[in-house]
Amino acid sequence: MADISFGGTDEENAELRKLNAEVLANSDEFESWEKLVRAAESQEGGLNRNSSPQAIASARNVYDRLLARFPLFFGYWKKYADIEFSIAGTEAAEMVYERGVASITNSVDLWTNYCAFKVETSHDSDLIRELFERGANCVGLDFLAHPFWDKYIEFEERLEAQDRIFGILTRVIHIPMHQYARYFERYRTLAVSRPIVELALPT
Repeated sequence: MADISFGGTDEENAELRKLNAEVLANSDEFESWEKLVRAAESQEGGLNRNSSPQAIASARNVYDRLLARFPLFFGYWKKYADIEFSIAGTEAAEMVYERGVASITNSVDLWTNYCAFKVETSHDSDLIRELFERGANCVGLDFLAHPFWDKYIEFEERLEAQDRIFGILTRVIHIPMHQYARYFERYRTLAVSRPIVELALPT
């Protein structure tokens, strides 16, 4: 852990080694971690596909250690996924997101970011819906889950799937959550044009 091979200039390496030593001396001091992460990300002018293997490996090492220490910091899971996307592509980023949602299954923000990423990088609507449904099972009942549900509805709007939008709204109006009234109003508006079988369960 202490001996990391950094890939930047001599000056960058000296700074990274100093910051790494600070983290090792006190791993509970989050400010030191933040400085180390920023320094690792900015090696060689910013990480990308053309960065040296040493710079990429050291940045991954820093993120892995940070998130092992502070797994609930959802914003860093997203940042790590963004970096992996720029370095190694969609699959690598998805692996980070999967690790993240496994660590904090109840993070509305992380599930929303993961689903948004999937919408932007996949053309398979069934796979995207499957991910949204996984997210709904984990965070859908959260009082502040409205960003997640908004993202799900937005996805179905892109596909102009009115029946699915109505199905989502039908679920959401049974959840006591923030911004409930907004969903209920939309449900009422859509209900006027939906077939009767969607409005009432068969007896």
